[in-house]
Formats: sequence, C-alpha cells, structure tokens
Amino acid sequence: MNPYANAHALPVSYVPTGEQITWTVGHYPKDRRDQEAFDMHRMAAANGDKRTTAENLTRIVGVIDDFMQTITVARRETTIRKMRDWILAMEDVTLEQGEQQEAATQRVVPVLTQFLLPENTHVRRAGGVPSFIEEELTTLKVKWGRGDFDGSLHRGLDRVDTFDVNNIPVRTRLQVNRDWPHFTSGLYFGAGNLVNGQLWMSRAELQRDGVHAPPIAGISGTSKKGAYSIVLGEFDEKKNEGYADIDMGEKIDYVGTALKDEEGGLGPTNEVDQHMNIPDAWNEGPDARKPTAATQAMMTSLRTGQPVRVIRSWKMCGIVKNKPRKGYRYDGLYRVVGETALKEARQIWSFQLERLSNQGRLRGFARNEVQPDSSGHRRGHFYRERRRGG
Repeated sequence: MNPYANAHALPVSYVPTGEQITWTVGHYPKDRRDQEAFDMHRMAAANGDKRTTAENLTRIVGVIDDFMQTITVARRETTIRKMRDWILAMEDVTLEQGEQQEAATQRVVPVLTQFLLPENTHVRRAGGVPSFIEEELTTLKVKWGRGDFDGSLHRGLDRVDTFDVNNIPVRTRLQVNRDWPHFTSGLYFGAGNLVNGQLWMSRAELQRDGVHAPPIAGISGTSKKGAYSIVLGEFDEKKNEGYADIDMGEKIDYVGTALKDEEGGLGPTNEVDQHMNIPDAWNEGPDARKPTAATQAMMTSLRTGQPVRVIRSWKMCGIVKNKPRKGYRYDGLYRVVGETALKEARQIWSFQLERLSNQGRLRGFARNEVQPDSSGHRRGHFYRERRRGG
C-alpha cells in the first residue's frame, strides 16, 4: 500500500515547465546551475572519513513525510532544501553496525522506496523536486538496500605498490578485490543498479561497481555479444593526444580502435578516405585487415540493438564543456544507430549513438559545443590515436 497515495498535489499552475525549475529559496541557483553547484559541494564533501548519528540518518523520514503532506509552494521548497542538505550530509558516510545500519534498512530505505515509486512521480514533479535530487536519493537507497554501509571511496579496493630495482615504491595503484561481498561484474547489458549521474573517482571504482569492466580500455565487450559499456575518450592536453570523438550530449560520434599503420605506429585517427566504398571497406578475404575486436563489438551492438552504457571522463578534451569536473560519470544508456568507415587501411570506424529516452536529464548539457568541419575533422584539436579497446 502506498502511504502517499492521497498526498496533496500542487495546482497545475505550479507545475514546472519540463525540469527548468526556478528556485525562490535564497541560496538556490537556477535550473542547471543548481545541479552543478550540488555536484561540486558533493565532491568536496567526499574527502575524509565521515560519520553520522541515527538521529541525523533518520531525519529524512520526517522531511519526506512533511513534503508529501504539504500543499504550499514555500513549504515544499523548504523541504526540498532539507532533502538536498541531508543528501550532502549522508554522502560517503560510514554507518556503524547496530543502531545506524538497522535504522537505514528498517526506516530510511523503506521510506525512500515509497517516495520514489513511479506512482508518486506526479507529486514529486508538482512539488518541484529536481531529477538530480531523486537520483541521489535513489543511489543511497540502492547502496544501503544491498547492505553496503561503508562510506570509503576505496571500499572493495586494494592498494598495490610497484617497486624499483632498489625495492623502493615508485607507484601505487588501486586494484579491485573480487572477494569483496558487493563486487559487481560489469559484463552485462543494461543499466543494472546504476543511477543516472552517479560519480566515481577512479577506473578501479568503475570496475568494482559493475559500471565498466576493463581497467584501461575504453570499450568493454566482445565481437560476438557486442559492447557493454564505453568510456568517452581521455585527452592529454600537454601532448595534444586523445580520441576524435564528437560529444553532443544526447548524440555521440564515437571512434573505435584503429589498427597500427604500415610502419607499425599509431598515427592520427581523424583521417578520412574521401572516396571510400563503404560496403567494401571491410574485406572478408583471408588477407584482409579486419577491425579490432573492440571495434567489432560496436558493430555487433549496431546489429543487435542492445544499448550501451556511456561513462564520461573528467579527462575528456577541454572543449567538451559538460564533462564532470572530477571523476567518471554514468550518463545512461545509448543505442548504436549507425557506423561510418573513416580509414580503410587502419580500419578506423566511427559509430553514431543516441541516448534512450526517460533516463533523467544529462547533467550539465545545454548545447552542442563541438562540430566536425566540412572535411570530417574535429574542429579545434587534431588528435592522435591512443590505446582504446579490449
């Protein structure tokens, strides 16, 4: 039974247009900027070992109940601000065994589950709850609901040191502990338990939570089954090296792995054969140079229609204005809808992806910042190939 079935809905005149919510509460910025400010605050709050009390943990129960039973606009805006502050306080908190964990599973998770039910969507929309608040509440609900109460960013990860010839540590990296009870394999199709807009600080965390399986490669999948997920290209500003992708938010032009050139090197990937016969671009003969396995995985996804998880990296090229400020962000499922052969000799292919609907708004995207010029090159930078695939 839904305890909020008879909750008050605001008059239609108060329903925001789309999700462009204009806040009247003093410190709330407007529309997309509120979301950006929230993300920056959350990133700052993620440092350190945070603790809480059972009283603070369960405070959200009263806040949600107040929201669902209130009809005035000003009162609901106040409760939305309290939701936001509670999320920031609970982000990356470690819940102690006993009273706190019991409060999370027996009181908080059930209330969040009811509040986030699809049948309560009209009440949340009428009350002006931004989608990113819903997403952050969902993330905590899923995490605590599966019994993960550790707030450490590096939970489930081991530190591995690399030593030089003198046995002096020269490098430390994070490695997934597959025996961790909440480890999730990323070798699956779909979103799983991921929530739009979720952030992680490292590739190891992506592996741990089943977001993207490979530790380095940008494409996860097989030529037979297709691609499970992709990480949008990392870019080295100093070397001016990266991937020749075009990121338009809801649409992406994604370049697959290139074969080495005839000299065995890796030249630019933003090359285009001007008169390529696309049906013959991949010769099936025994001596043909076939695309890499990663590129073939994307081709398979085009044929099967299976959606692909898309993760944007903070290391993307600087002209991509809507990348996360830090870490890696899950931006939902995309479908591969087309492919273009760019360079036959090195089997460079680009893939056109479109985002599926009803997944929540992309965080930060307002307009397209990057377009190809008439020659097919990406305007603003000339890219050289780096390792992608796997």
